[in-house]
Amino acid sequence: MRIRFAKSLLLASESSITEICYASGFNTLAHFERVFREKTGMSPIAFRKQADSR
Repeated sequence: MRIRFAKSLLLASESSITEICYASGFNTLAHFERVFREKTGMSPIAFRKQADSR
């Protein structure tokens, strides 16, 4: 659920990855990036870039 929320923020906002990390309920950026990669197969930055290229 937190990753789904983070994905929506990555697509809909210009907030930094760090801001999205904390807004999504994660305590550390490293943990957020690790869990995000496990669930989506890509880093938050790559996810945002892929969405921007569409």
